[in-house]
Amino acid sequence: MDKIGIYQIVFDAHIGTTKEEQAIPQKLSVDIELTGLINTVSDRLEDNIDYDLICRNIVNLGQTTCVNLIETLTEKIAQNVLEDRNVESIFVRVQKCNPPLKEIQGGFTVEIMRHQKKPS
Repeated sequence: MDKIGIYQIVFDAHIGTTKEEQAIPQKLSVDIELTGLINTVSDRLEDNIDYDLICRNIVNLGQTTCVNLIETLTEKIAQNVLEDRNVESIFVRVQKCNPPLKEIQGGFTVEIMRHQKKPS
């Protein structure tokens, strides 16, 4: 199984369970690991996973989506990336780098693994 890893995709997002929390952009960091067939014969981007496009889509989704929970954003990221026909599965980790609880000093993360739905 071929794998591509992209780590520390960082952006500010409006996320939180209160209006006050959502009003202030919060730093998020996203790590993804993709599995799929990497075409090592072709040197054409069209024949492979375009990870630059995937990163830009993740940043755009994170910056334009206002949600209450990191879990929701994590699922939206996974489903967005799985729209790429070359991606078979994705592991996503989203970290809220500075959660609004002073007791949490190392951030807060949600991790999920999703697979391409097979046609019936």
